Amino acid sequence: MNSSHTVFLFSGIGKAIGLVLLLTVLTACKQKASDNATPSGGDAERTVEESTTNETPTTQGKLLLFEDHIGTIPLPFPRKNMLSDLREAFRPLTVTKEIGQQDGPDFPLYSIRNGSKEVAYFSMDFEDTLALVELRINSEWIADEYGLSVGDKFSKIKKQRKDKLNTYSDEHGHTYVSIKNSQIGYEISDTAPPANAPDDALDQVSHNILENWEITTVIWRAASSP
Repeated sequence: MNSSHTVFLFSGIGKAIGLVLLLTVLTACKQKASDNATPSGGDAERTVEESTTNETPTTQGKLLLFEDHIGTIPLPFPRKNMLSDLREAFRPLTVTKEIGQQDGPDFPLYSIRNGSKEVAYFSMDFEDTLALVELRINSEWIADEYGLSVGDKFSKIKKQRKDKLNTYSDEHGHTYVSIKNSQIGYEISDTAPPANAPDDALDQVSHNILENWEITTVIWRAASSP
């Protein structure tokens, strides 16, 4: 083979190798661009839908009650109409201002609802309608700073609230638990002690039954309230 044929042969092989390398590089670049592309269409919309769905107000403890505030709302209230502040703080729950009825005079209140279920309400003084008297939480959706919420047993109250508990019943037969130097207390409920319990055993029977009584309402009371 003479020199001219040799040069031509190597030139052809070089072009072929160059073409293969060029195709390899172009394929790699195309694959990288595809990997880095932002997802569009159904996948992106589905992610937004799932995020929005997860915001449905059903999770316990989205708000916490403390001795001096709940969420961003100070307790007691500042002296003003609190409707707009409560709507902002309890979003996406529904907040309405209503008139409450009792044995005495009617009084204004703010009701917090999750759909048709009342989560909590703030009772105002019937004379000084800017003064907060009491907050009653009727749902496990809100817990207090001690880790207690509606549905917890009396035994858990004793465990979480290490101070001495004061348990008493009012004239309507409701049973309450209060703690000295705390504005947060509880209404509890369950069955009554057996009617045929001997007098000397009544205290012990009552204590045993209280262990399984459950919180029906978490209560915050203003310092001047009874």
